Amino acid sequence: MKGKNGQKDMTALKPVIHVLTLTLESFLLGIWAIFNHFFVTGEAKEICDAIIFILAFIMIASFLFIMYNLYRFDHLTKALNKEATIFLGVQLMVTKKLHKYTSIFMNIKNFSHFNKVYTSQNGDKILRCFADALKKRVGSHGFVSRLGGDNFIVLLKDEYVEDFIKFLEVVDIDVPMDGEVKHISVQVRCGYYSIQQGEGPRAIFTNSSIAYNSLRETNDAYYREFTLEHAKKIYEAQQVAVRCRSALDNHEFIVYFQPKVTTKDNRLVSAEALVRWMDNGKIVSPYFFVPAMEKMGLIPELDFYVFEEVCKAIKRWDEAGLEPIPISSNFSKLHLKDRNFIEKIETILAKYNVDKNRIRIEFTESADAEDKKTFLEYLEKLDSRGISTAIDDFGVGYSSLSLMLNKNVDVFKLDKEFIDNITTDEKNSYLVERIINSMKSMDKILVVEGVETKEQYEMLAKFGCDCVQGYLFDKPLPEEEFIERVKLPNYSL
Repeated sequence: MKGKNGQKDMTALKPVIHVLTLTLESFLLGIWAIFNHFFVTGEAKEICDAIIFILAFIMIASFLFIMYNLYRFDHLTKALNKEATIFLGVQLMVTKKLHKYTSIFMNIKNFSHFNKVYTSQNGDKILRCFADALKKRVGSHGFVSRLGGDNFIVLLKDEYVEDFIKFLEVVDIDVPMDGEVKHISVQVRCGYYSIQQGEGPRAIFTNSSIAYNSLRETNDAYYREFTLEHAKKIYEAQQVAVRCRSALDNHEFIVYFQPKVTTKDNRLVSAEALVRWMDNGKIVSPYFFVPAMEKMGLIPELDFYVFEEVCKAIKRWDEAGLEPIPISSNFSKLHLKDRNFIEKIETILAKYNVDKNRIRIEFTESADAEDKKTFLEYLEKLDSRGISTAIDDFGVGYSSLSLMLNKNVDVFKLDKEFIDNITTDEKNSYLVERIINSMKSMDKILVVEGVETKEQYEMLAKFGCDCVQGYLFDKPLPEEEFIERVKLPNYSL
């Protein structure tokens, strides 16, 4: 039996071991009872009968106690499980007390990082200590439930919610691991909902999780209270998700191209392919449909759809005699699970007779944090087959320095947040200049994203940045407009 993190979970085995032990003891007690019935007589038989009765009673009580705990409690954290929470909700509803409680749905931020840093076995210890901290804080004023993974629900009396939400901002716990005690600060995101009179147990889970899911789209807070507006957005997102499948089948997604401009002579030298949805004549931003497609598991299919559309466009441009320029196409970290990923890319390139020098595969840096070994293997294979790669959103992941040293990566794209204050913050500009110099010393190409002002561009050019991308030059363009831009590749500022 394995736990959440893939390690052998002895905590989960304990109830099974207890039941097996009781079964064996019951078997031995049965043999004793048979022996006593046929071969023991007189006063000794009466004493044995009394002992057997007492032992049988204890075993039955122990068995019922174990089964009760198996039903009621999460085996890892000893918090309530989902079934017990539903039953509790029914009890509170019947006694007309449920409306006096608030449901708080929470998830530990970046819990996978704890698993990677401390190992998954110690990750389980963190979960236990975190659950203990919640139970200690809640006390007799509510109930703590673990839904699975690093998801928890707390059912708390309304008057204690405000202080509890403040407590959740940073939960400090001491975790025994590897022969020492480590102090760990746990951060969560939570959504909460004050249950209304007349609502049932379903309200414990539904609206607080809706509030939490709406919070995931932002970075401005760690908590959010449920509103009807959140429910409306979730409903709309669900409708979008249903339509995305047919939109993909009907080729309603179109590719736009955003130019990348060299700082040497303000000339268009390459571009990034970006997807848009043409929905009943209106362009829909990816910020609206991508989250829905992620939930439906359609992102890998969308990535290859865009890549194939890029290859089709390159073939059209070559036939029209357009100046050849490289096009970058984005691929999600989800492709790391596809062992045929590179073969699929090569098949599409061959299908449209596109030279490998004409395309570049862009990965987000977070992909490296998910499965470093597989990611590095893919980078090496792509490089060995003559396919150029780029790291998108460089600087926001876990392994920036190690990726800079990787000989299989050709291009790095510096995330927009690095240059937002470059002209006003001296430390910010110093950092960007050092990154640019480091890239140049390692013969890497650096593309800076999100350049919106002339002042930003001039400073980046002064630092020796190779290439920029942003609204200062062009927003993402439909193919027709992009072709016209390629014909007139020089920009004037």
